[in-house]
Order: sequence, then C-alpha cells, then structure tokens
Amino acid sequence: MRVTLSEVQRDVRDRFADLFDDDLGPCIRRMAELPARGSTDPGGTDAESAAVRDAVWRAMVDLGATRLLLPEKAGGEDARQAGAVMLCELLGAALYQGPLLDTYIAQEVLLRTLDTDADRIAETATGAPIAVAVRETATDALHRPGPALGTGDTLDGVRRFVGSVPESQYLLVVADDPAGVRCALVADGYQARRYDEVGRSQLFEVRFTGAPVVSWHLEDRDGWMQLVARARIRYAAYIIGSAQGALDLAVARSQERHQFGRPIGTFQAPAFRLAELAARIEATRWFVRAAAAEADTGSDSRLRAAQALSMAADVYGTTVLVAMQVHGAYGLTEDADIQLYYRRALIDRVWLGSPVEVRREVFPLLRDR
Repeated sequence: MRVTLSEVQRDVRDRFADLFDDDLGPCIRRMAELPARGSTDPGGTDAESAAVRDAVWRAMVDLGATRLLLPEKAGGEDARQAGAVMLCELLGAALYQGPLLDTYIAQEVLLRTLDTDADRIAETATGAPIAVAVRETATDALHRPGPALGTGDTLDGVRRFVGSVPESQYLLVVADDPAGVRCALVADGYQARRYDEVGRSQLFEVRFTGAPVVSWHLEDRDGWMQLVARARIRYAAYIIGSAQGALDLAVARSQERHQFGRPIGTFQAPAFRLAELAARIEATRWFVRAAAAEADTGSDSRLRAAQALSMAADVYGTTVLVAMQVHGAYGLTEDADIQLYYRRALIDRVWLGSPVEVRREVFPLLRDR
C-alpha cells in the first residue's frame, strides 16, 4: 500500500487548506446551525445565513471542488477518487454540510451519458449543486433506494432525509427498478421541510407534486453498486476527517483542562488513549486513500469501500466518545464545538450503511474472491 501522497493529492490538499484553516474552520463547523436559504426565520437571519453558505460554496467552486471528479473532456481536472478523498478529509474535519458530496454522486451518474448531458455536467462544473434523494423510509439508503415516484414526465410522492435541498439547483431522485436503479433529475415541482433532529443536519422531507423530469438515467445493478462503492470511499474520507477534527479538539482541551494543578493531557491514561486514537485515525486514513487509488484503476472496489467505511465509522464513534470524556461537562454545552461532532456522528456513521450492515456485505465479497 502506497503511503506517500501523489502530486495531484498534494495539490488538492494545499489548494483547499486555507479554506478550512483554524480561522475559517469553526465558522464552517457552525454553518449547519444557520437557517438554510428559503427557510422561515422570524429572527431575520435568513439573508445572513444564505450569504455565509453561498460564500463557502462559491469559494469551493472557485478553487475547483466541483471539477475534481470530472474528466478533462468534460471541463474537469481528472483528479479522480484519489484527489477527491483529500478534499473530503478537509470537509469532514470542518464538519462541512452542503451539497458537494451529493453533487459528486450526481456527476458520476451524468457522466454515463456524457454525450447527451454535456450541458448539465458543465453546469455542475461551474457550481450548479445537486442533492440526491434516495429514501422514502429510514431503512432506505443509497445502496437500497426507495420505490419509484413515477416513470413518465413527472414525479409524485415523497423522499425523506434529503440533504441541502434549498441550496441545490437540481434534485437527483433515485429509485429501485426491475432493470436496476432509475434516476430522475428534477429542477422544480417540489416542497421541502427541514427536520428538527439531534444531529442538527441540513436534512429535509421533500414532497413532489407533478415535478417535471429534466432527464432519466437507468443504471444496471452492478454498475450502481460500483458507484455506491466510490461514494462510500469518499464518505469514509469525510468521516475520518471528522474523527481527526474531534481528536484535535480533544487534544487542545486536554491542555486547557486541569486536575490536581496540571493539564489532564500530562496524565498517562488520557494521553495514551489520545495517542492510540491518533494511530488508528492515521492507519484508517491511509487505508481509505488506498481504497480510492484502487477504485481509480477500474477494478471492483466494493470490498475495499465497505472495509474503509466500516473502519472509519468505528474509529469516528470511538473518537467522539473519548473526546467528550476529555471535555467533561463542558463538552455538553452549546459553547463547546465537540458536541457538534458528537451529534453529527449519530448520523454520519450510518449514512451510507451502518458498520454492522457493511460488514454483513463484506462476507460474501470475501467468500467469492
């Protein structure tokens, strides 16, 4: 396994580092707590929140975030999965919530029909965000999408737990189909209601009423599962970045919090625990990067993706628990950023499959090797 960064990976890391530095990172971390554009806010902060979110999105677009996965002939940089995971790590460390990861999924769908969807792909490259809608119930997921909302020119029905709807220009509605997985791209004809949930995420219930379909895309089952695998690799990078962000807060707090007249970080028990987590995060980070490199070769990446996601989810869960313990009661207050990581972990660890579910998928893949 390669444990050095390629030139492309270093370029991506260095290019986006300033956007997620110690000064701007905390602002992005709190961004999800601002009302999204189009919400009802009696406090009058809608304009301010929309400006913050739009500014972050535009900054990422200007730096090339929406062009990383696209090939050069589609106006992209062809950084591929290995380059994209470097940005995803930074996004996770800052707890970024927005449409970028969904836009990557949509771009991969649209690239299958590049000849007919070149204009739409060009829109995404220049900053048109796309949200992916897959769930009708809580048990649905990207690898197990909900039922179809129609097969003609319009859609009618509901999709739940859809991220970043108000700031997305399109929605990609994914549905199970006898022939595989059917995706419909829509631009209007729906209403969104934000959930009030413990993770304080940008998640919405979306109701479609005669929503006109811009384009249809049919994926065979095997091809869709490869797309899911690549999405899982990127998401594993995101949550291992989140684990690093939580660990950084815990290390800083261990130097600020005192017991018996000295920082708790100088005691062996918490120091060794934090050191162990640092080693696990670093090992998992390189495994995820290796999985991304393998996916770029065109080989079957389902096994490595499942392993990477399961490992990242496990270490993230452990890290936020230890970080909360290091913070003590202060970690439960609104002033402490660590509670944001703790809340988000409840959702992020299972978003593309829980560790138990993903491990269940791994067994037949190992058996068939």
